[in-house]
Amino acid sequence: MALRDDFPRPNRLLRLVYRVAIKRQVTSRTPYKRNLPTAPIFRVGPQQDFIRERDGLIADLEQVHRLGPSYLDGRESPTLGPLSATEWNVMLAKHLDHHLVQFGV
Repeated sequence: MALRDDFPRPNRLLRLVYRVAIKRQVTSRTPYKRNLPTAPIFRVGPQQDFIRERDGLIADLEQVHRLGPSYLDGRESPTLGPLSATEWNVMLAKHLDHHLVQFGV
């Protein structure tokens, strides 16, 4: 989401709900709870190529690092609206940590 503009945008009502009810939880430093449901736009099928996905994640992390905070500051999330560089950073780190913990890494 931080690097691409091709994620579907929810309707206006859902965006408002996300911004009011979810944004603070997602961008705070409080870790995600276990077993939270995955948002439909992030669901993937069971047949993923691990090596390709891993390499894509590494490339994305390197690109975020190269672009730096100025790229992220004010960049709009399709669901949460404009976010500060700090909010993007916290959200990305939390999400990555959530999955690393999930898989015991």
